[in-house]
Order: sequence, then C-alpha cells, then structure tokens
Amino acid sequence: MTRLSVSDDVANANRDGTLDLIDAVLGENIALFGSVNDLLSFNEALSAYLHGAVRSSGQEAILREFRLLAERRKERE
Repeated sequence: MTRLSVSDDVANANRDGTLDLIDAVLGENIALFGSVNDLLSFNEALSAYLHGAVRSSGQEAILREFRLLAERRKERE
C-alpha cells in the first residue's frame, strides 16, 4: 500500500508554481511511503493522471474546488 502525505498549502504552492516538487520533497513537505514496487506503480499512475489532467477542460474547476475546500479547512482550524 502506498501513502502520500502533503498539506493543502504545499499542494497549492506546487500547483501554482511557487514550490517545485524537488524542493518540497527535500524540505520534507511531501512524504511518500510504500514498497519499491508500489512507489513505481504510484509514479506511473500519477504521471498518467497528470498527462490527462493537462488536457482536460474540467480540470480548472476541480482545482478551484480543491482550493475552496482547503480554505474552508483552514478556517475551521
């Protein structure tokens, strides 16, 4: 089983281009846990998702909704 741990702020910063993936990993802001085979499978699945997402007309609305949900979670803290 693979587990990815990342905060909403880091996910948004990565998506906005203000924090790149390498810096997030090296700064221990992103953690990925699993066996080597699971991590390889996760990488392939994430890559396929991202290649499809950049071509999807609905992706912008999904990202906007994620940002709103993240803001609501922050307000409750």
